[in-house]
Amino acid sequence: MKETNFPRPNRFYVGRPQCGVKQDLSLYFADEEGKTVSRILDSEGIFVTFPGVEETEELKRELDGFRIVPELQYELYVKARRDGGWRIYWTVRPDGRYWMDSWGFGAEDYEDMELWADLDEAGRFCTPFRLFCVGKKHFVKEEKT
Repeated sequence: MKETNFPRPNRFYVGRPQCGVKQDLSLYFADEEGKTVSRILDSEGIFVTFPGVEETEELKRELDGFRIVPELQYELYVKARRDGGWRIYWTVRPDGRYWMDSWGFGAEDYEDMELWADLDEAGRFCTPFRLFCVGKKHFVKEEKT
């Protein structure tokens, strides 16, 4: 496994609080001196550089007419890959909602959708986002990163 020191992400997990508290959601890669090399999310959770989403029949079927907005609404995490690059996993809810209580209020009973994309060693996107899983149904066998 190749040792990855810098640049590194400023955090490995970003989650938007559901309680409405304002929080800095920026995600960027920085060198040893802390100088930003590449930005992924701005402070509002909007993708600065969005690589797009790979459109497949599975994705269209799972979206069921909804669309993916390039903004962090739930969570995103970063994992190091063996080759020194990075992989981002991004949770989306195309219906725009997250929780449904036991009485059925708050949202449709819709599974979380997770997308993934690869980044190079400097934190620049190499691939578009691709469908990883919906709930427990996986579309890609996860390789060891």
